Amino acid sequence: MDLRFDGADGHPRMISGLRFTPKDRACRYSSLNAKNLEVISVTCMSHPLQYEYNIGENLLRFISPGRSPHVQPLP
Repeated sequence: MDLRFDGADGHPRMISGLRFTPKDRACRYSSLNAKNLEVISVTCMSHPLQYEYNIGENLLRFISPGRSPHVQPLP
């Protein structure tokens, strides 16, 4: 994971690069613990990306498009 920090305007920002390589080719989603983080936006430069952010459970879940037509949103 690559991390960059920017605090030029008085608000700390972190930009990170993360690569997922699932062991199972049928992997439908990956989840990250987002405890103590405020996730403002998530983007992916090379592929379409769907994600869900469940603040109550501190989970950021990435959904693989095209692999899982039956994935339901987090409650």
